[in-house]
Amino acid sequence: WIRYARINVEYDSKMFMIDHINSNGTGGYTLRYFTDFNNNANAVAAFKRALESWRCGTYIHWIVGSTTTTDVSASDGTNVVRFDNGAELASGVLGIAQSYYAGCFTANDSLWYLEEIDITFDDATTWEYGPVAPSVSESDFESVCVHELGHAHQLGHVNNTNWVMNYS
Repeated sequence: WIRYARINVEYDSKMFMIDHINSNGTGGYTLRYFTDFNNNANAVAAFKRALESWRCGTYIHWIVGSTTTTDVSASDGTNVVRFDNGAELASGVLGIAQSYYAGCFTANDSLWYLEEIDITFDDATTWEYGPVAPSVSESDFESVCVHELGHAHQLGHVNNTNWVMNYS
């Protein structure tokens, strides 16, 4: 069984895998919480647990830096973790990891890499931040964090409902 799908970039009618780079000088990327996310201690604790669950399996050094006042998902040089504003996310979407890519081109090849990632969570969802299981009227914030960090690792969706990268 294949338990994951890698995200690719299509360029000039060819498909390319995405590489990670040493963006922060310590082997990975620096994430920054937007102010309202940072002020939610339960969300921060759940996100940190989710980060830790990926750390040993992928060896990408994701660290959390200082808080940011950036409150948008945009290719702007800031890897922001935030809650959305109003109905910014589509109906039924609990979170989204937006990737921004850059490429290096030679006469014979192209190399694509993850330049930036922004992660946004729905502010209108009734969250259970854990580590206890959610009730039937709540969504499991930590599980959604793990899933969105999977996208940050450039993993796509799978169909098996038992796997963390399931599309729903």
